[in-house]
Amino acid sequence: MNIHTADISPGGEYFAGITAEGSVLVWNPEDIHEYRQIQSERKNITTVRFKEDGRILAMGNTEGFVELWDVSGGERISGIRAHEGRINDIRFNGRLNQMATAGNDSCIRIFDISDVAGLSVLPVVFADNGGTVSAIAFSNDGQQIVSGVHGNNMNLASRPVSTGLMAQDICSLVTRNLTEDEWSTWVGRDIPAEKACRDVDFRIRIREVR
Repeated sequence: MNIHTADISPGGEYFAGITAEGSVLVWNPEDIHEYRQIQSERKNITTVRFKEDGRILAMGNTEGFVELWDVSGGERISGIRAHEGRINDIRFNGRLNQMATAGNDSCIRIFDISDVAGLSVLPVVFADNGGTVSAIAFSNDGQQIVSGVHGNNMNLASRPVSTGLMAQDICSLVTRNLTEDEWSTWVGRDIPAEKACRDVDFRIRIREVR
C-alpha cells in the first residue's frame, strides 16, 4: 500500500492517508494494521486535513471539490465545489471557525464553518495570486493567512482573514468617508448611509516647523 499524503489529528487519535489510487484511509495510530476507507463518491483525493477538534476530516480532490466527514462515524457531513481545478491544501482556523482552501485556479477561499453541515455563507476569495497556490497556513492568532504560490517571484503573501480585518486596513489608507451622494451611487439608495471608518480622525493636522 502506497500512501503519498497524510495528516494526523491534533490529539493523535486518528491518522488519515491518501493512497496512490486517490482514496482515503483512516487508522487508529495504536493499531496501524486496522483501518477503514472513507466511502466518498469523489475520487482522486489530493489533500486531507483534520479539524482542530480531531472529529472532522476535510478532503479535497482534483476537480475542486472539498468534503467534510465525521471521522468516528464515517459519514459525510457536507461538501462544496470550492475551486475550478485541483485543491492543493486545506487549513482550519479554530479561532474564527474558518476553513481555507488553496487551488490550481490561483485562488484562496476562506469559508465560515460555524455550521459545518451547511457551508452556506459565501467565502472570502483571494484571486490575485498570479499562479497555482501550493500551500497556505493561518497565523497563530488566527488573524492572517499566509500563502505560497508556484511560479511567482513574490510567492509569499500574508492577508487578513475576514472582511472586518480588511476594512481596518483600508481605513488606514483612505482620507475620508463617503458623502451621501457617493453612498447612494456606490452602495445603494435603499441602504442607510453610515461612516464606514468610524474611529478614524480625518482632520488635517498642521505641525509647526522651526
